[in-house]
Parts: sequence; C-alpha cells; structure tokens
Amino acid sequence: MTAHRSHKITNTVGAILAVIASTLLAITNIGAPSLYDAGSNPATILMLRAFVTAASIGLILLLTGKLHKLAARDEIYCIISGLLFMFVGFGLFTALAVSPVSTVILLLYVYPLLTTIIESVITRRLPDAKTVCLMLLALFGLGLALDVAATKLNLFGVSMALMAAIGVASTLVWNSHKLSHIDAEQITFRMFCVNSIVFLGYVLYLDNFQMPAGENSSLVLILLLVCFAFAFPAFFRAVQMAGPVRAAMIMNLEPVISIVLSVIILMEVISLSQTLGAILVIAAVVISQIVMRRSDAVPQT
Repeated sequence: MTAHRSHKITNTVGAILAVIASTLLAITNIGAPSLYDAGSNPATILMLRAFVTAASIGLILLLTGKLHKLAARDEIYCIISGLLFMFVGFGLFTALAVSPVSTVILLLYVYPLLTTIIESVITRRLPDAKTVCLMLLALFGLGLALDVAATKLNLFGVSMALMAAIGVASTLVWNSHKLSHIDAEQITFRMFCVNSIVFLGYVLYLDNFQMPAGENSSLVLILLLVCFAFAFPAFFRAVQMAGPVRAAMIMNLEPVISIVLSVIILMEVISLSQTLGAILVIAAVVISQIVMRRSDAVPQT
C-alpha cells in the first residue's frame, strides 16, 4: 500500500509539473512574435534559449553540488537525447517559415499519439484504446481551437512540422527507457549544452544573429528566456514522474493556454468553435488522467 501511495503521489506531482511546463511554454508562444517584429529571428531565439537554459540549470546544479560526471554510456545517451531534441527546434521553426502557425502547431501536437505508438512498439503492448481515442479527441479539439483553415498545405512545411513531432516523441521515449535512472536536471543540462553548440553553429552559418530592438523587447526576451529555462526541466521531470504518455497528453494544454493568454493579455477575440475546441481539449486531458490513474491503480504489496 505504501509503494502504491508513493507511486500515486509521484504521478500527481508529475502531472502538476506538466501543467506548469505547458503554462510557461504558452507564455513563450505569446511573446515570441513581438520579438520577431522587433527585428530578431528564430535562429537567434533558438540559440539564446538553449544557452540560457543550459547555463541556468548548470549554475543551479553547481551551487547545489549536484553537477557531476555521469557514466560514459549515460553521457553518450544524453548527447543522443540532445541531438534528437535538436530536430524539434529545426523542424518547428522551419515549418513556421513556410506554413500557417495554426497548422504547424496542430501537426506538432501529433506527438502525444506518436509517443503512445512508439512506447507500445517498444513495450510490445497494444496502446490503451481509451487513451488513443482521447488523444484523437484532443487533436480534433486543437484543430478547432487553433482555427485551422482548409488552405492548401505546403508539403515541405508539413514534413518539417511532423519531423518536430517525431523529435519530441523520440526524445520522450528515449529518455524514459535509457535515462530513467538519471535526474531530469542532469539530462536537460546536457541536452541543452548540445543544443547550444548546434544552434550557435547554425547562427554563425547563417551569419544572422540579431537581438530585438527596444527596451520593452529586451524585457520580453528576458521573460521568455526565463520561462523557457524553467519549462523544459519541469517537462522532463514530469516525464520521469508521470511517464511519457501521461506527460505528453497533458502538454496538449499548451496551445489552449496560449489562446487563453492571448485573450487576456492581447485582448484577442476567439470564435465559438475555438471555444468549443478548447473545451474538448481540456475535457480529453482531464478524462485521460482519470483513465490512466485507474489503469495503474492496482495496489502493490
């Protein structure tokens, strides 16, 4: 009973961390366009957020005395995790350059379903039918909430967005199976060190480092970098505590929270269908958590 209770608490804390990560990433979604309007570009933001995240986590680990070398195999696994996650940034921002934002975000959020499929293949167990149905419901709700128009799709943009989705799903499953015994902060620090190096090379190759102009833009940039620096450690800790499928499902809330914040902060107006879509996503996430909790609610002795 004690082990079961501890497992239940761990799952609950993991779910809460996933919601926090969703909220922090939603804030970055709201602020990013203003940075581009102020003269910055995706390559610069990718590099800065990777560097700040790695530096922040590294400093915390150093000050708490937890920064240490891992076993050689684990160090290699962390590097692979960073390389997998690198495809998320490249795919996402490349897709955004050629396709509508709503379409790209919708395709990105195929990753909870992909995570479930990959996890099922690895564990050789069929995915829970209820969970799959709820993920499809959440995806449909996102389509409504994001107001995805029936426009002609850019195949290159679609492929890049799907590459980002595969990158997220692959990273979650890889970390869950290869690095579950390592603290999430240690993994995230190394992942973003890898990303910092890669994106620095990317910016130098493009010769396109550009900070946003204006005092307000600087404040927005700082806010976004701080939010991002806390978001992904929280996310990967949530994956360790609640599992990749449960955490990925909760992350469907990120676009919905972005819409809510755009209404509150930017005074944007949303349609009835968008509101209905947001409600469907929230309902799917809440019901999925209940279903998953019941499925592993067998007391362990």
